[in-house]
Amino acid sequence: MKQSKKVETKAEEVFGEVIPRLNGGSVLDYQALASPFEYDEAIIKCFCKNCGFLLEVSKVLLKAMLNGMEIELPTNITKEHYLEFSYCVICAGGRDFSVKLKRLSAN
Repeated sequence: MKQSKKVETKAEEVFGEVIPRLNGGSVLDYQALASPFEYDEAIIKCFCKNCGFLLEVSKVLLKAMLNGMEIELPTNITKEHYLEFSYCVICAGGRDFSVKLKRLSAN
């Protein structure tokens, strides 16, 4: 039987720079948030306050992410908007999470 080689990978190698937590939450990188979208289909960026994950999402993915949540998004979302999650699907671990629509210029 052939054994597979165990490969260890640091989070930084997979996700890029990892911003350390500050008082139980992550610090938002406003420069990354304000940068142009990398993907043509992206309509908004989502930030997780707990783990610091910043993700560009399409309209289809956004609808799936917010399924069952009571949040009404404006029809005129711009790159000035972003969604702030208390936890995300990566770090929630079964916990419920909240989401807020925010504007970059309001910070």
